[in-house]
Amino acid sequence: MRFDSIQTRLTLVAFVFISGTAAIIGFAGIRYSSAFLAERYHEGFKVLADYMARNAELGVILSDKKMLERQCRNMLTQKDISRVQILSGEGEVLAEASDGTGVKGEGKEATAGIFSSRSGDQSMLLYTGNQEKRLGLVVINYRLNSLAQLKHHLLMRLVSIGVFLSLITVIWYYFIAKSISAPLRNLVTLAKDVSMGRMEKRAGLTNLHETRILASTFNEMVDAIKKQREEIEKAHVKMSRQKALAELGKFSMLVAHEIKNPLSIIKGSVDILKKDNISPEIRNQMLDYQTDELLRMNRLVEDFLLFARPKNPDMVSTDINDFIKKMMEKAGIIQSDSVSIKLKTLIDSKKAMVICDHNLMERALMNIIKNCIEACEDNGTLVVTTWQENDKWFFRAEDTGTGIPPESLDRIFEPFFTTKAKGTGLGLAMAKDIVEIHNGRISAGNCDTCGAWFEISIGVHYG
Repeated sequence: MRFDSIQTRLTLVAFVFISGTAAIIGFAGIRYSSAFLAERYHEGFKVLADYMARNAELGVILSDKKMLERQCRNMLTQKDISRVQILSGEGEVLAEASDGTGVKGEGKEATAGIFSSRSGDQSMLLYTGNQEKRLGLVVINYRLNSLAQLKHHLLMRLVSIGVFLSLITVIWYYFIAKSISAPLRNLVTLAKDVSMGRMEKRAGLTNLHETRILASTFNEMVDAIKKQREEIEKAHVKMSRQKALAELGKFSMLVAHEIKNPLSIIKGSVDILKKDNISPEIRNQMLDYQTDELLRMNRLVEDFLLFARPKNPDMVSTDINDFIKKMMEKAGIIQSDSVSIKLKTLIDSKKAMVICDHNLMERALMNIIKNCIEACEDNGTLVVTTWQENDKWFFRAEDTGTGIPPESLDRIFEPFFTTKAKGTGLGLAMAKDIVEIHNGRISAGNCDTCGAWFEISIGVHYG
C-alpha cells in the first residue's frame, strides 16, 4: 500500500480522527466518572459512619468499652475499612479496631457525630436531625483499593469499546476509500494500455455515481480518440499516397537522369560488340560493363520503389536499446563482407521504451550504419552509442572515414544526392523519412578529428 495513495491517506485520516475523538471522549468520561464514583464511594462510608454513631450512642452513655470495641470490630469486617475509632466528646479514644495495615493519614476518612438525643427523621440510615449534646465522634478510615479497581475496570471497558469502535469504523472507512481508489487505479492501468495503442480497452462501470460518470467519460474519450486516430491514419495514408505521387513526378526526372548514364554505357558497349574482328578480351570487357550497369539500374529502381512506396508503420512498444544490440550483430556480418573495421558499441543498459515499427526502424538505422562502414577504410572504427536524456532517446554513429564535404552537409539527406560513385542517394533520405514518421529528428556532421557522425533522437514513453 502506497502512502501517497488516496486510499491510504483517507484511511489514516479516518484512523487519526476517530482515535483522537475516542481518546478525548474516553478521557473526559473517565475523569467525570472517577469524580462521580469517588463522591459516591465516600458517601457510602459516610452512611456507615452515621449508622455506627447511632448504634454507639448507648455504649458511650454507659461507658461500655467492650460493646464499643465489638462494634468497631464488626465495622472492620466491611471491605476497604482499615481502622475504626470511637472518640469521646473531649477527643479521648473510647474504642478502636484496626486490620494492622492502616497508617494514620492513609486513604480517606469518614466521620459522624454521636449525639444524646435526635428529633426529625429517625431513620437509621438517613438521620439528619437536630442535636442537643454531642457525646462523641465515630471515625472510619478506609482505603481506595476497590475504587481504584473499579476505575481500572471502567477504563479497560472504555478503552476496549473505543478500540473496537475505532477498528470497525476504520475498516468500514477503508473499504469505502477502496471503492473510490480502485476504479481510479483501474483507469490509470487502462490509460497506460490506451497510450500503448490498445484502443479496444474500456473501463467497467462501478456502483458509485461519481466513479461511474468518470468511467463513462473515460470510455467516451477513448472512443473519440480511436475515431480521431482512424481518421488521422486514413488522412496519413492519403497524404502519403499524394506525397508519393508528388515525389514520383519530382523524381521521374532524377531517375531518368540516373538511368541515362548506364544506358549510354550499355549502348556504347553494344555498338562496340557489333563491330567485326574485336578481340575476346574486349568482348568480355564490354559484357562486364553491360552486367555492371544493368545491376546498377536494377538497384536504382529497387531503391526508388522502396523509397516511394507509402509506409504504413506497425507501431509497437519496444526496448530500443535491446533492439540496437541485436541489430549490431547483423552489422558485424555486413562489414565482414566489405572492409574490415572495428565495431564499438556503447549501448545504454537501461530500458528505453519507444513506439516504433521494427522493420522500418531497422532499415533506417542499418542505412546509416552501412553508410558509415562504406565511408571507413580498412582498420577503421565505427562507434555506436545510445543514451537517454529526460524523455528523449538518442542514437549516435561515428566513423573514422573521410567525413562529409562541408558543401554537402545541407544536402546529405536529399533523395538521389550521393558522393559515392555507385550510390543511389536514397539510403539516408529513406532513413530521414522513417525517423520523421516516428516523430524523431536526424542530423549529421563531421567529427573534430576525422570522420562523420549521425544522430537520431526519438521520444520515449513510460508504461
